Amino acid sequence: LTNADPPASVQWLVNGRNISDEIDQSNYELENGGSRLIISVPENLNSSVIQCSVHNVHGNAFASGYLIVGESESEM
Repeated sequence: LTNADPPASVQWLVNGRNISDEIDQSNYELENGGSRLIISVPENLNSSVIQCSVHNVHGNAFASGYLIVGESESEM
């Protein structure tokens, strides 16, 4: 989730690729004008690096995290 004043341009990336370029976007939903990324059905995904790049007239910000997809304890 991003929040900026004045509003910022937001770009979400998965493993370095823009989400809008992904062939299968069914696992990703952008809300609030693209400021919030919701990942659904993560069991259909591989572990990934999720990145967010934001910029407005005041500057740029970048954050990343690692999404680990594995078996739940109940499935083991």
